Amino acid sequence: MNQNTYYHQKLAEQLILLTTHGKGLLARVYHLRKMLGSSRARYEKLKAQPSGENPGATQLSFLFDSQFDSAIKNLVKKFPFPQSIDSKSKDFQILRERDHSRKIMGELQPFQQTFTDVHTFMTDANAALELVRTWLVVNFSLFDVAFYFLDLLSTLFSLLMLLNKIEERKAIMALYGYLFRCEGAASCDVRVETFIAELEPIAKLQSALASLQTVLHYGLMSPLCTLYSRKMRDPKKYMDEFNLVMRPNQIAEQFVEFGLEDTQFYSPEASYLSMETVEKWIIIMVLVCPRLLEDDTVKEQWRVLMSNRYAFPLFRDVIEKLHELMQEAFVKDAFTSKKVADEIKKDIKNSLQVAVEKAPSEHKRARMFLRKSLKSNYLILSDVPGLLGLKTQLALVIMGAARDEIHWLVAHCTTEPPGRGGKTGPHPDLKEPHLAEMLYYVEQLRMLFKKYQQVIFVYHGSMIKRRSEDLAMAMQQAPPLPEHETTIFSDIINRIKSLPPPTDQTAATTEWEDFQGIRLDWIRLQTYLGDIPQERRSGFLGLRPPAGGGGGGAMEMMAPSAYGRMQEVAMRVTKAMFAITFSSKMIDYLDNILNQVSDMSIFFSHLDMFNTHINALLWTPAPPEPSESSGGGGGGGKSSAAAAAALANQINQISTKHLTSRVIVFPMLCAHFTNMIAHVEEYVPIERDHVSELSLTTCNTLLEEICKKACQCIRDVCKQHQALSEQLMPKYAPHYGGNAVTPSTNTVSAGGTIRRKNTVTAPPVANQERQLPGSESARERRDKQVTELDRLTIEMVEVVTAVNECDQIIVNRFSFAPREYLLSRLEATFMDQIRELLAPQSHPNAQSEMRMKPSDMLSRLKATMAVMQSLESYVSLDMTRLFNTVLMQHSLPLDADGQITITQYYTKQYIQGFMTSISKSQAVYSDHFKCFISLAVPTAPLAKNQLPEIPFPVEEFSDITELRCLAEMIGPYGVRYINEVISQKILAQYQELKKLANERAPKLNQIYQLIESKPGDAVKLGDTLINKEDRKTVNQLLTMMGAFLALRDLLSTALNDVLKRRVPFLMSCISGLEKPDQRPDANDLAATAGFKVKYYDPILQQLLKIKNFEQLRTGTKHENDQLVNCFITLFGLSLPDIVELHNLPFNRYYETSGSNALCIGKAVNSIITMTLLMLPQPEEEYIRNCFVRFLTHASSCVLRMSEGGNAQSPADGGSGDSAGAMSPATLLMSRRSRDTTYLVLKQIVEDCPYLSMDALEAVFPYTLVRCAFHNSHQKEPPPRPVRQS
Repeated sequence: MNQNTYYHQKLAEQLILLTTHGKGLLARVYHLRKMLGSSRARYEKLKAQPSGENPGATQLSFLFDSQFDSAIKNLVKKFPFPQSIDSKSKDFQILRERDHSRKIMGELQPFQQTFTDVHTFMTDANAALELVRTWLVVNFSLFDVAFYFLDLLSTLFSLLMLLNKIEERKAIMALYGYLFRCEGAASCDVRVETFIAELEPIAKLQSALASLQTVLHYGLMSPLCTLYSRKMRDPKKYMDEFNLVMRPNQIAEQFVEFGLEDTQFYSPEASYLSMETVEKWIIIMVLVCPRLLEDDTVKEQWRVLMSNRYAFPLFRDVIEKLHELMQEAFVKDAFTSKKVADEIKKDIKNSLQVAVEKAPSEHKRARMFLRKSLKSNYLILSDVPGLLGLKTQLALVIMGAARDEIHWLVAHCTTEPPGRGGKTGPHPDLKEPHLAEMLYYVEQLRMLFKKYQQVIFVYHGSMIKRRSEDLAMAMQQAPPLPEHETTIFSDIINRIKSLPPPTDQTAATTEWEDFQGIRLDWIRLQTYLGDIPQERRSGFLGLRPPAGGGGGGAMEMMAPSAYGRMQEVAMRVTKAMFAITFSSKMIDYLDNILNQVSDMSIFFSHLDMFNTHINALLWTPAPPEPSESSGGGGGGGKSSAAAAAALANQINQISTKHLTSRVIVFPMLCAHFTNMIAHVEEYVPIERDHVSELSLTTCNTLLEEICKKACQCIRDVCKQHQALSEQLMPKYAPHYGGNAVTPSTNTVSAGGTIRRKNTVTAPPVANQERQLPGSESARERRDKQVTELDRLTIEMVEVVTAVNECDQIIVNRFSFAPREYLLSRLEATFMDQIRELLAPQSHPNAQSEMRMKPSDMLSRLKATMAVMQSLESYVSLDMTRLFNTVLMQHSLPLDADGQITITQYYTKQYIQGFMTSISKSQAVYSDHFKCFISLAVPTAPLAKNQLPEIPFPVEEFSDITELRCLAEMIGPYGVRYINEVISQKILAQYQELKKLANERAPKLNQIYQLIESKPGDAVKLGDTLINKEDRKTVNQLLTMMGAFLALRDLLSTALNDVLKRRVPFLMSCISGLEKPDQRPDANDLAATAGFKVKYYDPILQQLLKIKNFEQLRTGTKHENDQLVNCFITLFGLSLPDIVELHNLPFNRYYETSGSNALCIGKAVNSIITMTLLMLPQPEEEYIRNCFVRFLTHASSCVLRMSEGGNAQSPADGGSGDSAGAMSPATLLMSRRSRDTTYLVLKQIVEDCPYLSMDALEAVFPYTLVRCAFHNSHQKEPPPRPVRQS
């Protein structure tokens, strides 16, 4: 053949296309094998169930069904000779049924088509390899052509081995062929059936590729494979090339792989080629041609490989045991002599022991070194990103080495070792707790490449320009070349010259987009310029040293000196072209190169190991890393060596503290999973959905797990801080004094007030140190004295720092935001923390369900918020927005989940507690102290030494400090809700009063007619018509209403104080809106802010409208006046009977009555005012006249009482005498009643905005009020009660 015929073979294109097609078929065969396995497992699972789904509905179920078993075994036995099958047998009748036949053929069609494609691929691959043998002995000194040749051989071997693992292949082909012929169609391809029947991968390849022994020997002796041996023999020297810190003087130099810079083989791509790939090539070449091991150099190389691993990965999670595979492949006649065979078997046995026992330790040291190299190089390149262009090759080599170690670790962790000399379980050095750190820095280097892509473009664009100039100069010194090769070199040089200068602006231009043509031309040149026979040598790159005399060929033979000069020119051309192709790939296919050197999609097939590592990293502490330094030296250097070892150990311990912060790398690796189908998607389109769905699910699950761990750490730290905050509460202050004080007994004073006594215990022992608040922070050395809080805080910081490592994780076009995951989890955690505080079991010292004061709750809540606020120092989170969201929900009755909130919790406790205490007269309101005070009023006879029960300590919850704490927690919305609930209770009392007034309306109107003309007769008539029970009921209702109104005023005052401190400028704008001349909505705003609106109660007005009291507006003026008059009369008549509620007198110290009677003034003023304000267009003068009439009537009733008119009337069963039959006790009670009633009347006037003291003096002698104060202050007041702890 002539030279043009050789060119037209297009060997380069064949190698590339066949390799791509073979990898696609490999993915398809793998998918079919997995589908068969899952179908078998599902069939067995359904079959084992007693009832349920039909196992026959499973895909491919007929291969495992017992009714088809006999027929399939018969087909497999006669396969591939279908003419010997008896089709009339009963076993085949069910197969020939039309429905079964169509279904089975449809399910077996993908398998038959795949087997046919594999057979076609093997035929084409053998033809291409035969072409290589016929035309070209591959020049393994040229990287690209050698790579594609060996990659095609590796793909063919893996494909046949994987196909051989499908145990049902013969049954599938036999069954499909039989049904195909039963349909009357043409015969199946007998060659495919024969290929499947006689499939023995290693034997078939040994026979088919026996003619390539010389080519494979050249491959094993080439620099491509000897580089592997060089790296394995001297790993320390090889890895020292990675560390920029160890070679600071070379930081500005380009990285060159040692041992290759002076050879024609040198290619930047060879430096980061996967060692796993090279090992696979060596293994396959030795398996195909075992006699290559008779060469000592090859044998030594093979021994190094066999001692390095015992797991041989074929494809994804399909892993072979290497030494067992070698023993099966090397048959007796594989070698020329039995002696060589025995030596090989001995070497296999010895290398297996080394691979199992020593290789894990060597790889562990390599991983330890790589972690440090990755970290140092990442820190340097991230600090000086301009070095990324210059150190691109170095970064890729480091990432490639890390990828090799990780893949080696995964393969050996998931493969059971063949034998460890009686030891069970994997080697301890295969447990790698620092895997996350290694993966983290690999991923960070990937992100650096993508972030500074423009830097890489500018540098490598300039490199392409520079190398094209070197190429042009070298071509000028080159001898004349064939026209075909000259055209290729000229096109490459001209194309590069036409490119614009590489800048940030020209990066997006079309001229710099695609260099695939240049790279393909260079691969063609490598095939043309290979080491072909002398008579067909085509270019100067294929020159051999001149031997002796003459020779012939396309070029003249030259002298050795001339040959040396030409060889130097050839090396310059080769290096220039390799540099151009490498730089062009960095511009065109940066993502592909990064995937090549750092692809971790292997974890997709080993998710169990993936999950095991992340769980161990999150939920178990990391062990200390062993020191890399080793002790040694004599006596003089012993101390320095020990100091160095101690320093190294300290550094290692510090490095292990932050392993948890690298856990975010596992969700980031989920983005790699789709790389496994990146170039084979068209062959297995169904895998795309499966891989994408599993990638998204895994990423979501891992992020949820990380955030769950973070929230658990935060919860633990919050509990610690809550405990520390609780130590600073006032109730614990006596415990830190000179003597420890513990609550012991309670006593009741003469006035009925609870007095709590404390028992002083003995002083502590002198040697015993008392732990005061803050003592946990006093430490001499923080690294040695680590508390539980320190440990929890460090753990919390590490986890939340991991979340902050990346803004988003993009997996299959979906974006995951780890911070948003954490923020949503934190919101739920904060809600749970508050619910735990509200839970009854959180108060172990409580006698009832609720004993946590608002101040205690606020203290714990602030401690929790302080911990969560500190997270902003480590992760970019908007904690203010989170607090606003959660606390806003707690200002409402129910949160978003329908759970109880702080507002609802304290509303329930306050309303129930106050209603119980006030109704039983166990609490009184003191306007002097602005709080409620507990009283001990026995409701039943008490046994000896029995104390009265206090169901609700009102003085501890109604104190202004506690109410301010409550207002600070629940805010204006929560306070408004409590006020609305209180107003509803008030309206309930109002309805009772209205009902009573309507029932007694005729009598009350009759009495009212005599108020102005004959006040004394009105009082007498009232004593006759209105019985004592009605007056007592009115006083009870008014007392309850007044107490609730006092509580509401305290809440509003507390809210106003809090808002003035928190938002003073806003409150200054609202402060003028409480005036009565403002609009109703302005008054409503002022009331919500805690201001007291004169003449107007917006909450009551709104509730009156809601409660259907609108009929007051539609009634006639006469009806409205009649209702108001009834209230005036009823309240006036009930006023003298106030003290009948309880026997306790007025307390001058608290300035309140034991019967809580002073609260009646608030109730009377509120009821009359809101009733009058509901009238159509009420006038202020009319309202004032109504209050004057009430004051006149009330004063008459009180004065009548002072004359003895409060004696029991005949209507109530009395005698009607005024004073004759009164006992001394009755007279004392009468005096006390008069004094209290006078003060209540004065309080009504003071609380009413429409009355003044002049109006009181006009109808009532003020001397009686002064005397009442004088008489009340003569009594000995009880001491102020001690606040309950």
